Amino acid sequence: MRILQVMGGSDVDGVKNHIVSQAQAHSRDCEICVISLCENPVSEADTDQLYIKSLTCSDIQEIEHITKEFVPDVLYCSGSTAFLVCARLRTKLPVPIVAELRTERQIADTSVQKFDFYLPASEQLAKAMIQRGIRPEIIFMSADDQDMDAYAAHIMDCCTAAAHRFALPKNRRDGFVICGAYGKGNTGDEAILQAIVQELRELDPDRPITIITRSPEEAKLHYRTNAIYTFRLDQVIQSFRRAAVYINGGGSLIQDVTSSRSLRYYLLTLELAKQCGCKVMMYGCGIGPLHHSRNRKKAARTINRSVDVITLRDRLSFNELKRMGIDRPDIHLSADPAFRLQPAPEQDVRQVMQHLGIPFGQAFLGVGLRDWKGLFKTEDAIAAALDEAYEAYGLVPLFVPIEYPSDIAPAERISKKLHCPNYVVREQQSIALTIGLLAQTKAVLGVRLHSILFAAAAGVPVIGISYDVKVDGFLDYIKSDTCVPFHAVTKEKLVGLIDVCVSGQRQIEVRKMAEQLRGLERENIRAAKDMLEQE
Repeated sequence: MRILQVMGGSDVDGVKNHIVSQAQAHSRDCEICVISLCENPVSEADTDQLYIKSLTCSDIQEIEHITKEFVPDVLYCSGSTAFLVCARLRTKLPVPIVAELRTERQIADTSVQKFDFYLPASEQLAKAMIQRGIRPEIIFMSADDQDMDAYAAHIMDCCTAAAHRFALPKNRRDGFVICGAYGKGNTGDEAILQAIVQELRELDPDRPITIITRSPEEAKLHYRTNAIYTFRLDQVIQSFRRAAVYINGGGSLIQDVTSSRSLRYYLLTLELAKQCGCKVMMYGCGIGPLHHSRNRKKAARTINRSVDVITLRDRLSFNELKRMGIDRPDIHLSADPAFRLQPAPEQDVRQVMQHLGIPFGQAFLGVGLRDWKGLFKTEDAIAAALDEAYEAYGLVPLFVPIEYPSDIAPAERISKKLHCPNYVVREQQSIALTIGLLAQTKAVLGVRLHSILFAAAAGVPVIGISYDVKVDGFLDYIKSDTCVPFHAVTKEKLVGLIDVCVSGQRQIEVRKMAEQLRGLERENIRAAKDMLEQE
C-alpha cells in the first residue's frame, strides 16, 4: 500500500521529525511519501520505500507532480495548509483522504467536510464532530499523542483501514443493526450492548453498526456507531435494507411480563428484518416468561419463520424454546454477552469510592435492588438480614444501582431501616466502575439480574432474590442454590444464604464457573461468524 502524508504547520517539539522517523520504520511494510509544508525543513529521504520532501504551499505544482508519480492509495493530512493542498489533490485523484483534526475550528473548514475519514486528536473533539453531524463510522478512535511511537503507528493503522474501507463496493449490504432495551439508563442492558459492539468489531471492524435505541444521540457519542430512535420505524426499515445482519438482543426481549406491546415490537423487528433481506440472529438472549397463549403462538410462529440463529444465555431459555415448538433456527447455548466485560482498574475504583465517601478496602456486602411490585413486603426482612450479616461478619451493606435513578429509591428505603453502617452509590457510574464496585464486595445480594451477574463474573459469591425467571435461569446456569423467590423472602433464609456465601468455599466455585461462562460466551460471536460466512 502507498500512503501520501501531507503535514502542514510548524514542527512543534519535533513532532514532525518523530512521525517521519516512524514512517521510515513502517516503510518496510508499505511505501510512504511524506510532504512537509513548513519553513523549517525536516530530514529529507529518497529510497525505494520512503520519499520525504520539505516544500511550501506555493510549490503546489511540484506537489501535484510528486503525487502523480507516486500514485498513492490514501492521502493523510494534518494542518490547515495540508487540508487545502489535499482538497486540491482530491479533484484529480480518487483516493480516500484521512484528515487529522486538532481543533473544533477545523471541523467547520469547508474543505475538510468533503474528506472521507477523520482522526480526532481527542475523544472530546470526536464527540464535537458527531454533534455537528459527522457520521461516527468515518471517525477513527483518537490516540495518545504523548506516546509518539504509538501515535505514529496509529496513523498507519488508520490509513490502512481507510484504504480498505474505501475500496469496498459502495452499494453492498454489509452492516449490522442491533436492537434491544437500550437507552433507558439500565447498566445491565448497556453492558450487553457494549459487549455486542466490541465483539462485532472484533469480527469485522469495517462493517458499519447501527443501534436502535431510546437515546440515539447518546449512543452515537458513547459507542461511535450510527443510531436511530426505537420507534422511528421508517428509519428502522431503511437500516434493515442496507444491512447484512440484524442482531436482536441480548437480554430477555421475548417475554410479556413487561408488556405485550414490547413483545409485539421486537417480533415485528424480526419480521421486518427478514423481509428486508437480512440474516437474523437473536444474540445471547433469554426467553420468557410468556404467560399469554396468544403471545406464545405469535412468538413461536415469528421466530420459526424469521430467525436464522439463536444463542441463549441460560438453559431454562433453551427448554422454553423447545416447549414453544421453536426448532427451525440454529440454536446454541452460550452466556450473557456482559460476561466478557472487565471491571475498571482498582485505582479508578478507589478514586470513585473516595469521591463518594466510601472507605476502600472495607468488608462489604453488595446489594442490588429493583423497585419491583411487592418489594415493600420484603424490605423489613432484607434490612434485618443485612444487620445480622454486619453483626456476624462485619459486612457493611453497599447499595449499587443498576438502573439509574430508579434503583436509588428502594436502596434509600432499606438504608433508613438499617442499624448498621451502610453506603448508597447515589451517582450513576460507568459499566466498568459498576462492575469494579461489585468486585470489591465479599458477596452480593441481588434482585437485579446484572447485579449478581457482574458480581459472579468478578468471582464474587451471589444470592439472588428472584422476581423473574431470568434470575432463576442465571443461578441455575452457574449451578448455584443461593436463590430465594420474591414471595418467600425471610430474614432467616437470607441469613442462611449469606452464611453459605461467606464461608469461603463458594468463592472458589464461583470463580471457576465464571471462567467457564466466559469461554461459553464466545459461542455468541462464533455463531455470528458462521452465519456471516454463509452469505
